[in-house]
Amino acid sequence: MSGAYDGKLIWWELETGSKIRTVEAHGKWIRRVLATPDGSIIASVADDMICRLWDAETGALRHEFKGHQATTPHHYPSMLHSCAISPDGKLVATGDKVGISSSGRLASGQAVNTMEAPVLYTWDPTQRRHSIGGIEI
Repeated sequence: MSGAYDGKLIWWELETGSKIRTVEAHGKWIRRVLATPDGSIIASVADDMICRLWDAETGALRHEFKGHQATTPHHYPSMLHSCAISPDGKLVATGDKVGISSSGRLASGQAVNTMEAPVLYTWDPTQRRHSIGGIEI
């Protein structure tokens, strides 16, 4: 699996290096792609602020998690750049640029929890003229 700036997910044949399928997965840059421990579900997160869950075998969309804001408190574009799957393959967690983490159930797509850590986000109008920070999971 790979994902990139064009929002496409690509499944690859490992032995030959040839493409198996390409999916128009996101409207913006894909920041992270990972699989469940059993390899049955693929999770992707992107700058469109959506976490999508895919059937690894067919490439079909199973669920998506929304809720992260597209802009920072200082009106700069945010990023959904972090994603993790629990070791038992039951939960997915996402982290964004402003310090918000959300979790959900992989099987049902049901949201579980949202946590905010605003100390992980900063904005300096003098030095940077943009925001920095976020959660890395």
